[in-house]
Amino acid sequence: MTWLERATSSPPVVVAHRGDCTHAPENTLAAFRAAIAAGARVIETDAQLTLDGVLFLLHDDALPRTTDSLARGIPADTVAETLTWDELAVLDAGGWFGETFRGEPLPTLASLGALLATPSAEGSTGLDLEIKPPLVHSAAEMVEAVRAELARPVWADLVAAGEIVVTSFDPEVVTLAIERLPVPVGLLTAATPTPAEVPELAASGIAMLMTEQADVTTEAIAAGRAAGLRVGVYTANAPEWERVLALGVDAICTDDPVGLRARLEDHL
Repeated sequence: MTWLERATSSPPVVVAHRGDCTHAPENTLAAFRAAIAAGARVIETDAQLTLDGVLFLLHDDALPRTTDSLARGIPADTVAETLTWDELAVLDAGGWFGETFRGEPLPTLASLGALLATPSAEGSTGLDLEIKPPLVHSAAEMVEAVRAELARPVWADLVAAGEIVVTSFDPEVVTLAIERLPVPVGLLTAATPTPAEVPELAASGIAMLMTEQADVTTEAIAAGRAAGLRVGVYTANAPEWERVLALGVDAICTDDPVGLRARLEDHL
């Protein structure tokens, strides 16, 4: 059963936001390995594209919050996508979180693919790949880069098994992804759509709606399901789990997959 199929049953799917970013530095292989070890069904991460066309995983547009870029002389307002992979590959993306992770590099999407393709005692782990709204590259360039990456053999089993979903806040990215990618596509929304808006969104071809947890409603969830959509929320942490569990969401994107898994076991 794919994770989107699993999302129709109870309990909701646990989606590890930027990996297990409570116990390891976000959007690093360390955080992704921790999420797998925690039993998260899905890893969520953020894809950006370097100036020379390498897909790498970073949430922020700039680098100072989660790397040692300032110490390496990169100005604070430098957009990460204006740099080459050689410039990004030398950065420390773990030391800010703790000494244990000092030297942890920024990962490429390809390196995450290799991790997910490796058999795990915890079972299959899916991917929620968010394509960030383009700042340097066009939406078409971003989608084409993801299409080319997913065509590599390392991704073949995951694509065929339906374990990858691509999401974005950017409507153009979503439209192009639906047209060009061999995987389901979800829409991220900063505010929960009204029930009346949901059928039109579903008609666009999306498979999933991921919305802000603070204002999600039972009516929106019901409308999504009636339209054939899975409805998930981001980024819900304790004590927000209680409310979204009561609403019956299909997936919960969380910073703490360990805690949410424990809570779901209590909930059963």
